[in-house]
Amino acid sequence: MRNREHLSYNLFLLLRLPNLLREDALIIHNPFHFIPVWWHKHTIAVSHGVTWQQPPTTLTQKIKKQIAKLAFKHSRKFVANDSNFFREMGINIKPKQRMFQQVTQGKWFIPNCVDTDLFKRNKGIRELKKLNPVLVPRNIVRGRGIHLAIEAFSKFIEVYKDTSMVIAGNFYEPLYKNYVFSLINNLRLAGKVYFVGNVKRESMVSFYSSSLMTLIPTLYEEGTSLSALESMACETPTISTDVGGLADLPSIQCKANPEDLAKAMIEVAKNRVGIAKQQHQEVTNTYNLENWEKAWLKVLQL
Repeated sequence: MRNREHLSYNLFLLLRLPNLLREDALIIHNPFHFIPVWWHKHTIAVSHGVTWQQPPTTLTQKIKKQIAKLAFKHSRKFVANDSNFFREMGINIKPKQRMFQQVTQGKWFIPNCVDTDLFKRNKGIRELKKLNPVLVPRNIVRGRGIHLAIEAFSKFIEVYKDTSMVIAGNFYEPLYKNYVFSLINNLRLAGKVYFVGNVKRESMVSFYSSSLMTLIPTLYEEGTSLSALESMACETPTISTDVGGLADLPSIQCKANPEDLAKAMIEVAKNRVGIAKQQHQEVTNTYNLENWEKAWLKVLQL
């Protein structure tokens, strides 16, 4: 949701006060929505990743961070799905530290987890596999770093010429859409970069299974990416930037620039099978729904 929609939803919550009063607990899936329900006796605020640039550069971003601090301090319990959020709140915690645990009184770190019964490798899609695709499962907005992936691919394709890039996601920013298409033309990648739009969640299994590797090229606003976890669960080697909650995952990580991303892609291409096996094992052992459920049941104890 965009800022205007967030405000509208908060107004809607105010109209539902009589109903909310009767609830034993309120789970609030964005710190911004804590404001109209701060009075409830059992609030559980949830962060799905930092929603401001680090450090915040605009008034809107600074307000978002202050509201997050307010919810973090005053909610009865708080759950963040990445360690980066805790660091932004002033708590010294390293990536992957204290996962599925209470970090400080009433504040939990529970990373996103994946349904490994659904997301497991299949035979893929024959026509897609012929493209030898590098998959970018991202909605097309600047913060998701689509332009970084395209710029990195222009370097990768110099080494691995018989490959393509497939971007699965919707366009949300018209100006950014124009920029992305201009970039493709300037880099002479027309016919090598494909946009397939939104893909249903269950169909993504076949997309992951058909791809050489998956890229998560985020610039900002990212928790523990479900797309990255789903890809690794499907035994597709996965590369990400080290931004936000991505540092908490077993993806191959690099700085958010096209040069480092291209180097990582080339290195992964040399050992796809070994990397895929290692990532799959870590995701299966750690980022599974059993661990997620056990941690959340502890949080939900009144």
